[in-house]
Amino acid sequence: MRILSVFVIALCVVAISFSAVSPALANTPEPARPVPGLGKMTDTEIRNTWLKKRAWYDDQTTVIRDAYRTADTFQSLIDFQVKRGADVYGLEVALSNFYGAIRDAEQARVNANVIFTSNPGFNGFYTVLDRNLAGQSIINVHDSLKSVHFFLFYAVRDFKAVYSAWRARAYNR
Repeated sequence: MRILSVFVIALCVVAISFSAVSPALANTPEPARPVPGLGKMTDTEIRNTWLKKRAWYDDQTTVIRDAYRTADTFQSLIDFQVKRGADVYGLEVALSNFYGAIRDAEQARVNANVIFTSNPGFNGFYTVLDRNLAGQSIINVHDSLKSVHFFLFYAVRDFKAVYSAWRARAYNR
């Protein structure tokens, strides 16, 4: 029995020594290397950034849909005010500008979609194939998505200002 227990302990020691990997054999983290325009990034960080841009792109689908719903709601308000005989010329111009901004935002989003569809610098599974090309793709898609954001942001801001001024004139007579 004593020989068996010594044998088991020896096996445990050997098993533990083989299961512990020396630092020289361990997977070292991938080095962060420069990517033009983005700074030092690992391939994993490039991939995660690309996927975050893709999520932002997907979220903008909802934002554009909501912008159209808002425009439709204001069109109903304008129609109602026209029936009441109110002067809504300023609102009609602002709504037309709002629709124009939505169209501009959609065009910027189409530009982002072209980049996502061609997936430059990545393979079909978002693995980085060319770091510089992937980095430039991230920059380009970010610029398009930022344009979508700003087109809609300024459109909402401007329309809100026109509506607030119209409302103040209409109800403070």
